[in-house]
Formats: sequence, structure tokens, C-alpha cells
Amino acid sequence: MARKMFAQEQVRVMAENPYMLHVSTTQITFTNAFKEEFWRRYQEGDTPRTIMCDLGYDPEVLGRNRLSGIQNVVCNQVVSAKGFQERP
Repeated sequence: MARKMFAQEQVRVMAENPYMLHVSTTQITFTNAFKEEFWRRYQEGDTPRTIMCDLGYDPEVLGRNRLSGIQNVVCNQVVSAKGFQERP
């Protein structure tokens, strides 16, 4: 399945979010602060969709696959020996 590309306006809006480390038409990278807040809220029982909305992202723009991917990255990094990592 082809990856959904972001429109230039969507890239511009996401780039303004303080939790965004890098964004292009095909890729997004979040700050460690985002991952820490996502993990805290996820542990409290909030859904990934709710967390993303509250942190300033439109889940409809991200799409279901990316929401799932974000959740997986955060959960995998939190248990890794290296912890959260910022990789542009």
C-alpha cells in the first residue's frame, strides 16, 4: 500500500507544532518531549487519537496507519535500552 503524502499546507501547519522535530510530505519525526508526553498520557488510558488531538495534531491528516505507527514507535522506544531517540 502506498504511503499517504501530506500536502504542503499540512506540512507547514505540522512544522509549526513545537513537538515536531522534522516533517516532509512523506515523513514525520517527533521530539522526545512529544514521546514522553504521549507515553504518559497513554499510560493514563488516553487513546492515541485523543493524545494527538490534545497535542495539536489532526488525526484525520495523519491517518490510521500513522497513528498506529506512532503508538508502536513510542511503546518500542520506551522499553528499549536506549530509550526515546530523536532521529530526523
